[in-house]
Amino acid sequence: ILNSGDGLKVTNGTLEAAYANDNRKLQRLVRDALLQAQTSQLSMTEGMSVGRQSGQLNWGVVVQSISSDEWSEGKQRPSVAVFVRDTTGRADPPLQLAQQLFQLTPAETAVAIQLANGLSLDEAAETLNIRLNTARAHLRSIFSKTGVRRQTELVRLFLNSVAWLGNK
Repeated sequence: ILNSGDGLKVTNGTLEAAYANDNRKLQRLVRDALLQAQTSQLSMTEGMSVGRQSGQLNWGVVVQSISSDEWSEGKQRPSVAVFVRDTTGRADPPLQLAQQLFQLTPAETAVAIQLANGLSLDEAAETLNIRLNTARAHLRSIFSKTGVRRQTELVRLFLNSVAWLGNK
């Protein structure tokens, strides 16, 4: 995301937003989170959208305070974590990781990932070059293995899983 230079950059070790209004808000969130980390054991989490010069959908940004004693290894220095999400990109989780998490076959995992990326079962079958009946059989097996009963529940399960954290 930072390498794209599209809306966010690091200047002299500081994360900055390209647009002035976004940058003011980002700096305020980081400053407030650092202050919260210094003065309280409670974590502070706030979010914002950061505009992109390319005109693509904004980055989703979450700033979270990390208390001095929680992760500072005794250095007593407050810290913040900044999480950035590209809401436009289609990023598939590593197939093997998704298989391990849900005990699915490679074919079942491929169908589930296509559905999680917003395709219908017909579109997933076409993309994967399999027959619709084969895709239906995979979907029934996925439902059985994951304990969900509807396609929307499967999509939610996949999108909320840690499998997506395996992307680089």
